[in-house]
Amino acid sequence: MFAYSAGLNYKFNDKNAVYVRYTDGEKSPDLSFYNNYTSDFIAENNSPINQRITQLEFGYKLKNENFQLTVTPFYSKLSNIGTTALGNDDAGILYYAPVLYNAVRTLGVEFESDLVVTKNFSVKSSLTLQDAKYTTWKTWVLGNQGKGDDTIIDNTGNRAENNPNVMFAITPTYSIDKFYTFIQWKYLGDREVNQNNAYKLPAFSQFDLGMGYDFNSKFSISLNVNNLTDKLGIMASASPGGIDASLSPQNITKAQVAANPNAVHSILAIQPRAYFLTATYKF
Repeated sequence: MFAYSAGLNYKFNDKNAVYVRYTDGEKSPDLSFYNNYTSDFIAENNSPINQRITQLEFGYKLKNENFQLTVTPFYSKLSNIGTTALGNDDAGILYYAPVLYNAVRTLGVEFESDLVVTKNFSVKSSLTLQDAKYTTWKTWVLGNQGKGDDTIIDNTGNRAENNPNVMFAITPTYSIDKFYTFIQWKYLGDREVNQNNAYKLPAFSQFDLGMGYDFNSKFSISLNVNNLTDKLGIMASASPGGIDASLSPQNITKAQVAANPNAVHSILAIQPRAYFLTATYKF
């Protein structure tokens, strides 16, 4: 494998600077590729294909006494992505469908800022706007037991799975003497549940709270409350049906959702409200 990255920075003055960076490299295939090696014949007649990563980003940095801003437009492409699916053959033996190779590209821009309102109060924020799509994407849809009704669905042009168009976070922080406190609000936009774009996982937001006190240079305490409002946020969802169907989110299509809109889908949710009290002593 071979990879390289090259960058160039230019500083206009103490407040303004720009940079550009290009990266091109390879990485080993995902585990799903090697799961397909179920016999000596397959191992002897297939060679692993490295995934390729291409990235290009620009950056503008603004910095003054009370405000910092970084704006980063970016392009990335991941290709040679091997995908497969797990099913049962006519004898009830598990098998992996042949690997299909695909590619996904992402265009976007990131904003990061840090505003000092007073010596005691500051606000940090970050915003990502992106568009992730499959430039080539074919997936298996496994039917009933056996390989006879296995089909390939072409999802080229669909939105990339589990990639939100919008991500945002803002963190106001107040500190005075030895005490500090902050509250963070995070937003995750809606995302496609799978490569078929069968349906969208809903957008959600989350509040986190933190505070701490430094008694002296050696001893401090802090309290963090994650998911302060105990919000339900859905990170992923499995296909409804039997165990074979639920093993992969790719086993459901838009047509199946339309035909059975009241089907029960299992989900992976964010953690409920949690409290963390920490005491630190430095020897």
